[in-house]
Amino acid sequence: MIRIITDSMSDLTQQEAAAQDFRILPLTVRFGSEEFLDGVSLDHESFYKRLETVKELPQTSQVTPEAFAKAFDAELLDPENEVLCITGSSKLSGTCQSAMIARSASASPERIHIVDSESVSMGEALLVRLALVHRAAAKNAAALAEVVRGYIRRAHVIGKADTLKYLVMGGRLSVIGGAVGSALHIKPLLRLTDGKLVQAGICRGSHRALDWFVKQLEEHRPDPAIPMILAHAHAPEAAAALQAHLTSSLSNLPPIMQLEIGTVVGTHGGPGIVGLSWIE
Repeated sequence: MIRIITDSMSDLTQQEAAAQDFRILPLTVRFGSEEFLDGVSLDHESFYKRLETVKELPQTSQVTPEAFAKAFDAELLDPENEVLCITGSSKLSGTCQSAMIARSASASPERIHIVDSESVSMGEALLVRLALVHRAAAKNAAALAEVVRGYIRRAHVIGKADTLKYLVMGGRLSVIGGAVGSALHIKPLLRLTDGKLVQAGICRGSHRALDWFVKQLEEHRPDPAIPMILAHAHAPEAAAALQAHLTSSLSNLPPIMQLEIGTVVGTHGGPGIVGLSWIE
């Protein structure tokens, strides 16, 4: 049997993992001297409550090689099992490297297949969900890994931040630039490119941002057979507004699933982010 492992950069929940029979390894989140396991001892709601009052951004630490080694060993106790491990982008975290180290130290490295999602949050989550869909029909873990890599080449992840505050706190924008941008109601537009989160542009006002999402989908039409993921950072009303705008502006869209953005993207963009992931 193919056992699927991912990390909490995917923002999938432990409840979904239990229901769909896969494993999520949590990153560590630190607020000052307090340390939490992402999605285990710190849920998304508690994370955003803390984030709104901090003077310094929290720190996240990668899943360790030891944690991956323990998970691999547990899944491979059954000699019929293989492992497909889908990690967050290696350009954003050392978690993928930790998985590689654990694989190289394993007694059965040939039974472990690691895929760098080149993504995070909704993008990584979409790939994990697609791996789950194809798992039963896959000949083996190596074949399933190739299916996932094929989707990576067709994947898109875009988003909009609601505030410049956290970009300023994280050093990605000057204080003056942030103050001017806030006064002008400027919304940063984001895109995952080659495994990195980059600024795709800016716009004034939320409605223009919604039109930008529509334009991206028009230029890179989603595969109607593959559900999209619409994600938000503690902003269900903004997510609902985006979904309504998309469905009223575009025809033949695939089903839209929702996801709450967690610690990795949420730390740098703050609450209010909305984003989309889809397969072209």
